[in-house]
Amino acid sequence: MAPHDPHVLEPDTKALLSALAAINGKVPDVALALLEGRMTPQRQREFADLLTELAELLRAHAGGLVIPAGTSEPADESAAPSPPP
Repeated sequence: MAPHDPHVLEPDTKALLSALAAINGKVPDVALALLEGRMTPQRQREFADLLTELAELLRAHAGGLVIPAGTSEPADESAAPSPPP
């Protein structure tokens, strides 16, 4: 099997990046609508559904990654809770 070219994206990675870009484009409008009190409950649920779909794509993508032997997955410090003050 040929070595993986890091510059060639797998189809599932492309789909994940596309979904991330779509959500990223909606976040400012959603945040402003929430701030201004003009986001209906239905629209909130629809956006939550999009976030759920994105989370499922990300979990599936992470599940399909292979970590080479002898290495460990780097800790994601941004996801760790902050210590209490």
